[in-house]
Amino acid sequence: MAKLTREQVEETVHNLEEAELESIDLSGANLSRAHLRSKTLTWAKLFRANLQDASLGNSDLRWADLRKANLNGANLTTANLRWAYLKGAKYDQDTQFPQGFDPREAWMIRTS
Repeated sequence: MAKLTREQVEETVHNLEEAELESIDLSGANLSRAHLRSKTLTWAKLFRANLQDASLGNSDLRWADLRKANLNGANLTTANLRWAYLKGAKYDQDTQFPQGFDPREAWMIRTS
């Protein structure tokens, strides 16, 4: 399967059933309300990406760069966040994390 460009992902953000997203650069992309459940996003560059209300449950985010990303309202339950870079990423009371995950230990910023 061919790798997708940033523009292709932004155009088809709600229909990514077959997408290969490992190591993709989506820095600054608007992925709000994206259905990225069960996706492999290892080494993905999501720096400053808008992932507000995105569904990321069961996604593999190991080594993903999520610094300063907007994760307000995102569903990260059962996501693999091991070794993900989350410093400065924003979250709120609606953000759902995996059991036992402490966003303060990852240097994340609560917005409300």
